[in-house]
Amino acid sequence: MKDEDIQKIAAEYRSKYGNATNKDLLFYLLKRLDDLDNEVNDTKTQTEKNKLSIKIFYVLLPIGLSIAGLFGKIFGM
Repeated sequence: MKDEDIQKIAAEYRSKYGNATNKDLLFYLLKRLDDLDNEVNDTKTQTEKNKLSIKIFYVLLPIGLSIAGLFGKIFGM
């Protein structure tokens, strides 16, 4: 990350929490930790969606195959 980015984030936090120039690095690290936390939450949500999709697939697959086999027997295919 560039120095300009660090200074920009530090200025943003300074404007929110007051002018504490000796805490710029702390504010930068807090911002990065917040970003990482958001990324982890997004990843966790996507993983849960994928697991649910897989469970639904494994429930519907045998039902679909059974129905296909039943139609095959009924219509003599």
